[in-house]
Amino acid sequence: SISLMREEGYAFSDLGGDRQRYARFGWERAGRQWLFDITPRSLHALEAPKGYQVNQYGARPDEIDSTLAIHEGELLGVKRTRDLHEMLLGRKGKEVWLARGGEGIAAYAVADREDKNGEIIEFGGTPDGMHALLTYLTETLGSEGMRIYSPWSHPLNPLFFSISTRWHVNCQRMIKIINLEAIMHGFANQL
Repeated sequence: SISLMREEGYAFSDLGGDRQRYARFGWERAGRQWLFDITPRSLHALEAPKGYQVNQYGARPDEIDSTLAIHEGELLGVKRTRDLHEMLLGRKGKEVWLARGGEGIAAYAVADREDKNGEIIEFGGTPDGMHALLTYLTETLGSEGMRIYSPWSHPLNPLFFSISTRWHVNCQRMIKIINLEAIMHGFANQL
């Protein structure tokens, strides 16, 4: 696969998996993400916002368009087509929750919930909308805790810091540099 990536002109390879296995082939840990643990008690650090209704995603066209617009408004993220976005929100075993405010959908979260705990694996929207959504998941649905995986510089991180019981930093993925010159050229406007 490394030879094929070189032949096809890849700059780097992004990989999930076991570092012990893939390090010997040149993949190293890269990126940083925050992991925030939210509990019903920690949510009380801030007063819950009012005027939001939280409900489960129903795959209606307006819900797909609104959540895609929120996703596209993120500073960092993978570009998606509407069809891919709809498919990702419809993954088996995942729940998608929406917080609606006065002007429509203010926030969304993709949750992987088991028993009384869960993980938020994708999210976006306004701080108040996200706070209302998390409050609903922990208080109304009886979750004992939620873990949020958040990119290093996400605009919602200040909210998560203020309503979490604990947090830590984790490596996000593993990468292997295939062509350093192409990477430098591709990221030149950010350096």
